[in-house]
Amino acid sequence: MKAIINVRLGSTRLPGKVLMNICDKPALQHLIERVGKSKYIEDIIINTTTEEIDNKIVDFCKENHYLYNRGSEEDVTSRISSAINNYQIKNFVEIYGDCPLVDYRIIDSAIEYFNANDLDFYGNDLKTTFPPGFEVEVVKSKAFLKSDLLCDDPEIREHGTLFMRLNPDIFKIKNFEYINQYDFIPHLTLDTKEDFQFISIIFEHFYSKQDFDFSIEDVMNFIDLNKDLLQLNNLIERKWKQYRDD
Repeated sequence: MKAIINVRLGSTRLPGKVLMNICDKPALQHLIERVGKSKYIEDIIINTTTEEIDNKIVDFCKENHYLYNRGSEEDVTSRISSAINNYQIKNFVEIYGDCPLVDYRIIDSAIEYFNANDLDFYGNDLKTTFPPGFEVEVVKSKAFLKSDLLCDDPEIREHGTLFMRLNPDIFKIKNFEYINQYDFIPHLTLDTKEDFQFISIIFEHFYSKQDFDFSIEDVMNFIDLNKDLLQLNNLIERKWKQYRDD
């Protein structure tokens, strides 16, 4: 199966965030390496925009021999469709470009369930039980292309799979939840300078121990022992909340 990582440099809150260095390598590099540990992911496509600013992402891909695709900056739905068509993708895993901590174990578990069941969409972001920053979506390309044809709302198209997630009467969708519940849900998406500080502390902790294969449980246990870290970014408003159940 292929993974599609939607990423751009033109973030309004933290421009250039995905190429900012954490432990001496770009955040995007960390993300690619962590997704690449999956036993089911054959190829990773970096799906960026045609904007000039994102030439830096293309240069990064070329230098490191990564596959990439380019499309509309605002119309993420069409950008994903172009990646599907250009790489002839049957099914794919969508990973958000602002999730450098994503755990390949979650990816593998999701792919296994998706392959064993007749679904159009299987993800963990219909309801917030996993910490934001560990989102994984497994999607049937045929169903996604159908959503591209049906959706004409620019605001919805900006969020890729959102039309599918909002229309369970049209698509066969299912959410999976985080079993190991804590009394907190940290925000671990890379969206602001506070997020960057939080995520950098996590990487630095594990890299200082030469632990490059840390899991979501390792992250949650570390935060559980250092709950003061939650104060770094817990008051920041998140745009995605309007489209997700708490």
